[in-house]
Amino acid sequence: MAKESFFIRASITQNGVTFTQASIDLGAFVDALDRNILRIKQITAIWSDGNGVPLNPATNLTLAANSSQALGWQLTTQSQSSMVEATDRSKIASGSYVVGTGASSAVTALTQAQDMNVDQYANGYLIGVEQIYVGFDAVGNAGDSTATVNLVLECEVTKLTAAASMALALSQQ
Repeated sequence: MAKESFFIRASITQNGVTFTQASIDLGAFVDALDRNILRIKQITAIWSDGNGVPLNPATNLTLAANSSQALGWQLTTQSQSSMVEATDRSKIASGSYVVGTGASSAVTALTQAQDMNVDQYANGYLIGVEQIYVGFDAVGNAGDSTATVNLVLECEVTKLTAAASMALALSQQ
């Protein structure tokens, strides 16, 4: 029997250069005692201006000449107070949007990356906790610019053995 995929959506807006975080409730899908865990199969990140308009560095980011702006998001199984490295056991996925300008303030470089994405793993990423957290931070000189990252997670509910389910949940807390 094929497993049915469903989608969880989340967004977070950054204004300035302070770490921001929001939680995503997975209690309807994850129950370690009942052996139900969540498998995230793929994550898509869409950058916007907070109104659904795609992020355009020429109009949405206030950048001075010869400057840059880096926007980063992360998805973790534990609450964080800042961005974490890939070696942090709570990190599920992350990505970035980086833009730079030249002397005339024209955009000279732009990269968007999902540097750690669950679709790179053969079997997705298993989640055994009832809350996950999306964090967003910015580094650079975009002043009062506002950006939003919208995440779409393709998921399925999977059963593990009782011992494996509990061990997964405990390892992610």
